[in-house]
Amino acid sequence: MGGAGARDALGRLGLAGRPVVVLALALRHESSVDHEPDPGGASSLQRAADALAVHLSAAVPAAAVAVVGGVAYALVPLPGDGAEPEERAARLAREFCERLGARLPVVVGVGGVASDVSAIVASREAANRALRVLRDGVAPGTASRSVARLSDVYTQSLLLELRDLAAARGERPVGPIARLLDYDERNDSGLAETLDAWLDANGDVRTAAAALFIHPNTLRYRLRRLEQVSGLDLSDPEQRFAAMLQLRILAPR
Repeated sequence: MGGAGARDALGRLGLAGRPVVVLALALRHESSVDHEPDPGGASSLQRAADALAVHLSAAVPAAAVAVVGGVAYALVPLPGDGAEPEERAARLAREFCERLGARLPVVVGVGGVASDVSAIVASREAANRALRVLRDGVAPGTASRSVARLSDVYTQSLLLELRDLAAARGERPVGPIARLLDYDERNDSGLAETLDAWLDANGDVRTAAAALFIHPNTLRYRLRRLEQVSGLDLSDPEQRFAAMLQLRILAPR
């Protein structure tokens, strides 16, 4: 749709010239919710979109919701300055996710505030990027999170984009991480998983051990062993950073 057509569409919706925030909603990848049409004739995503439209209509009667390409998008007009409309949209999305609960698990990305067609496109892109991080669910703290703005998950979004680039180039782990993964494959030792948990825990042995359901002394032994196997120096911050990047980008969980 061209610029004039898009402006006409916004006019018909009563959104022309009004600050708008785009919400992008999708089903969680981890859920067992069926994406195929159910016996009632509506897909799970369409049911979620319909429920979102009802939820938004109570607070923002002019909001519009439509399913496009496997994602439900909402245009939510919210007056205000700065980040206030974005924060209000995120709050509405969180309330919606809480109401749905486990019966229809969804995640929602929240775009920025837009006042014209080009800004709405940018808001949708920001919402899509935040949504992708939530659906991926790999970054620490995102597996249990239902709603995010791009600013909340910006670094995770960049890492996903780097992962795409690395995959397109056929990049593979190198150096200590390659040796560690190779050792794990041959010995089923889980040392890379140990390193991942320890890095996630910022070097806190007890926290990492709890995440892996092992004793802290077992974790300490594994850390010493993975240093021997890989040649990685865990006391070196540059090596820790490089290891984390490779594990996140080239060897995702």
